[in-house]
Amino acid sequence: MQIDWFTVIAQVINFLILVCLLKRFLYKPVLKAIADREARINKQLAEAAASKAAAEGEYLLYKERNVEFDAEREKALEKVAIDMEKEKQQLLLQAQKESQTLRIKLQNDLKAEQHNILNEVKQRIQQTVLGIANKTLADLGNTNLETQIVSIFIQRLKHLNETEAHQLIQAIQPGGNLVVETAYNLNEEQKKQLENTIREMTGVHPVFQYEIDKSLISGITLKMKDYKLSWNTTDYLNDLQKHMNFNDVADKYWGNEQ
Repeated sequence: MQIDWFTVIAQVINFLILVCLLKRFLYKPVLKAIADREARINKQLAEAAASKAAAEGEYLLYKERNVEFDAEREKALEKVAIDMEKEKQQLLLQAQKESQTLRIKLQNDLKAEQHNILNEVKQRIQQTVLGIANKTLADLGNTNLETQIVSIFIQRLKHLNETEAHQLIQAIQPGGNLVVETAYNLNEEQKKQLENTIREMTGVHPVFQYEIDKSLISGITLKMKDYKLSWNTTDYLNDLQKHMNFNDVADKYWGNEQ
């Protein structure tokens, strides 16, 4: 068999041309497409990795913020609890002060009421005793109580001790007003007896000024500037009150009421 070299060479040339054509128009575009796709894949992987890293960073930041928020919340709750405790203590203290103030006020009101009642009882006793005494004196001696009181007061003036007499003399000034307080109007004879007694004792002629003081019940008071000399049945009734222990009785009564 004879080889046709022309044909062989032509086929080789055709093969080389085909290889060149394949390399130029098929292999390079395919390699380029593969490289481009690989590049896109690598880019996507990088972007995914970056996104993952960013997500992890956001997660860590969120977690850290949650921890800070929890800490701030606990701190705020603790502060609220402390403030509430302080407010409670202040309210309790205020309530205690108000309760103490109210208790003191009630005690003072009670004492004032007791004092008023005792005064009323004392006034009634005075009026009753004086009424009985006045009637008794009138029945026995045909002399009323007022006349006896003036006579007794004059006798007391005459029997003042040395110190009391000196104070009386020093207090009464010539031409000065000497106030005479009584629970009733003195008649002219009573005024004359009283004025003569004072002039004889002091050697001074003051201006006598007569006034009515119903609180005396029955008695006489001399007043001039800072000087005061008095005698009335209230003094005796005060002694009677002490012996009868009105205050102790009242304390016992209201103590039981409480």
